[in-house]
Amino acid sequence: MTGFRRNFLRFLVAALLSFASSATLLAQTPTEAGAELARRVVVRVGPGRNVVLTIRNLSSLKPADVSALFAALENELQSHGIRPSAEPAATTEIVVTISENLRGPLAVAQIRDGESEEVAMVPFAKPAKSPAAAPSLRIERKLVWDQAAAILDFGFTERTAGTISRLVVLGPDQVSLLGRTDSGWRSGASFPIPHRQALSRDARGKLHVEDNLFRTYLERTECAGWDEDPPRLTCSEKEDGAATSLYLTAGSTADVKFVPGRNFFAAYSGGEAAFGRQVQAFFSAAEVYEGVHLWNALAGADGRVKFFDQDGREGEAPTNWGSEIAGIKSECGSGWQVLATRASDASQPDAIQAFEVRSGQLVAAGAPLDVPGPVTALWTTETGRSVHAVVRNLETGRYEAYILTVVCSR
Repeated sequence: MTGFRRNFLRFLVAALLSFASSATLLAQTPTEAGAELARRVVVRVGPGRNVVLTIRNLSSLKPADVSALFAALENELQSHGIRPSAEPAATTEIVVTISENLRGPLAVAQIRDGESEEVAMVPFAKPAKSPAAAPSLRIERKLVWDQAAAILDFGFTERTAGTISRLVVLGPDQVSLLGRTDSGWRSGASFPIPHRQALSRDARGKLHVEDNLFRTYLERTECAGWDEDPPRLTCSEKEDGAATSLYLTAGSTADVKFVPGRNFFAAYSGGEAAFGRQVQAFFSAAEVYEGVHLWNALAGADGRVKFFDQDGREGEAPTNWGSEIAGIKSECGSGWQVLATRASDASQPDAIQAFEVRSGQLVAAGAPLDVPGPVTALWTTETGRSVHAVVRNLETGRYEAYILTVVCSR
């Protein structure tokens, strides 16, 4: 073995000179380098042999990377019937040395079989340093209003840009405008919403507010309101199955159809967020970005999540989401998250979890936010910086309206 090790430098110099003529890396990771080196050893040694295998690390690689290379080397050798053995009776000796030069790490196998000696070498990329731990995410909630009657959505009017004037609360049968005081909101004007037929038990409704104007959307009725002195509201009925253009995601509309007597939408198509794709029967929708790549998630009425990108490709989505989801833009993580409820029934407290897109998959980010009852609505605001949530508190029986934001925490 002494002569064997002494000759290693001669073989290594020859190998390095050979490598210097090529700048192409043959492997990108220690694992790939170990497997490739084993395949080169097999060519020289042949399958079905017992060998004495030794490994040395003369590089700056971390022990975990060295272990990964060695494990891949052994696994690949064994797949060809070459069995590493500690028995000195083995006729073939292999010493694997991990070194490095200016170009990067090298895995070199010096093979001795009787009087013959050969060298196999694989250069590979040095593993990148692990990035600093990214800030974790936390969902914060702020209670805006609570009442005994059902809340479908809420928003804020502005008579003067940047100054909130009134809180608008949409219920199944009326729109309420609440005035702002130093101690909170106080009841103000309210307007009944006429219905040709009774709404579904868990009615779904959407509110859109722009400056001092607001519009409400229900199954068969659309209303337009003005926050003036005095405030006004006019409503009109629409035909069953007529499409409605709604802001379901931040900054873009989609054409949807309310299903009379049901609490979901019939279709989602034609809007910027739909990419010309039609999805049948869904409860809620969210846009989320992976870098500059846009993805869409929809909570289907069949309990499945539809998740696809701007090119129509299907992504991998969780299977345990509830019916309420919404997209949100933050300063944390990837910068965009989907807030989703969990699959549960209306008799149990709910939780809201943030998800991010990573390599085409929606993965959980941060801890879930527990809430005191089922979430009955999640709507992305027009800016996308917050989400409006409605929770039916199981202890009090009242409906609570929250503003949700995502903040960073370490």
